[in-house]
Amino acid sequence: GIVMYPGSVNLKLFHLEYLVEELKNMELVVNEIEKLERVRMSIDQQVVVFHYKKLVEQELTESKGNQVEIGLFLTYDLYSKQFKHWLRSTTETYMQLWSILMDENP
Repeated sequence: GIVMYPGSVNLKLFHLEYLVEELKNMELVVNEIEKLERVRMSIDQQVVVFHYKKLVEQELTESKGNQVEIGLFLTYDLYSKQFKHWLRSTTETYMQLWSILMDENP
């Protein structure tokens, strides 16, 4: 399944459901959620991922007895990656601008 169709978001969502319902392995679920957040998804797929994030957060909070904020961690990780991407893009744009300005015939 997933090996044959690595780009299928729906298949990854079904795999995520299997990990939650059958295996109850929350660490694997967190890893799969991180992988899913890197790909472009439709809004309904994003809602499903959000649901599983909240479910994992609730499970970890109940099982460990402390306030584990997995949602905040995943959000921070996502924003950190976006920031790095935007920073690289901005740096490349400035480098191109300065290279144009340094030319004798702009």
